[in-house]
Amino acid sequence: MKDYKEVRLPKGLVGYESETGHGGWWYPSKENPLTMPINATCEHLHLWKNQGDMVVFAVPRCVFRPEDLFEEKGRKQYVAVWFYTEDIDGIVNTPAV
Repeated sequence: MKDYKEVRLPKGLVGYESETGHGGWWYPSKENPLTMPINATCEHLHLWKNQGDMVVFAVPRCVFRPEDLFEEKGRKQYVAVWFYTEDIDGIVNTPAV
């Protein structure tokens, strides 16, 4: 499994929120698509199982709910979001402008 480490995910990229599924593992919920509202640097959760055509990233919760930035002092909170591997590869392999 490739470790993307941190990737700057662009505004408009569509992913899927994580949900608990078979055996208590986490899976992408195709009923809960999320569109990145801003560009944000996110961390790849490379140790999570079941990654292949989709990979999961820890996206700061304040990306989707900016007001949360001021709610929880000193404690970062994340949303686990799955993205298609080919989309992430396209972002990673595109030269910086």
